[in-house]
Amino acid sequence: MLRLRGQWISITHGLLLAAAAIALIYLVLQILFASFHGGLAAYGRFEPAIIWFGATIYILGHGFRSLRLALLIGGWRIGLRRIVSFHFLTASVSLAVPLKFGEVYRVIALSYLMGDFIRAVETIWWERVFDLLAIIFIMLMVLFSVSKVDGQQFVGVAVLAIGFVIVTVLTFFVLPDNLRRLSLLIIRRYDS
Repeated sequence: MLRLRGQWISITHGLLLAAAAIALIYLVLQILFASFHGGLAAYGRFEPAIIWFGATIYILGHGFRSLRLALLIGGWRIGLRRIVSFHFLTASVSLAVPLKFGEVYRVIALSYLMGDFIRAVETIWWERVFDLLAIIFIMLMVLFSVSKVDGQQFVGVAVLAIGFVIVTVLTFFVLPDNLRRLSLLIIRRYDS
């Protein structure tokens, strides 16, 4: 059973990695083709410096996200180099694979890296909570700094984000302690 599970995970890993590589190669070729044939002129003035600046900001963002992942995992146990390479590999798979299947791949790959599936799910969950907190902060900055922005645009995203954060706090902090107390109460009160 374990051997069959390992084979399925290896096959899934290979398929998602191949899909990510094909999609990224396709995107790079499309950008290069559009830049050589003037296709980017529709988006304004094409300046290579702007493209390099945007790419640098994007890579720095992923660098900070990989450091955050190292803090969540406990980088002293696994090693920063392995965590950074894991993050960049799984981020490219998540970018290329549709319907959030990249997150499933990320959880499976992290469970192999950490050796614990439940801990991997918790780590990815906390990553998404920190992403949502950043999104909430950005929405608040936009609402308070730009005068012509209508707050109704953000209501759906804000409600879902705040709801997810509240459910996370209840699940990780409130529920475990109360379940322990409830089990203790049941053990003390009922003896048959």
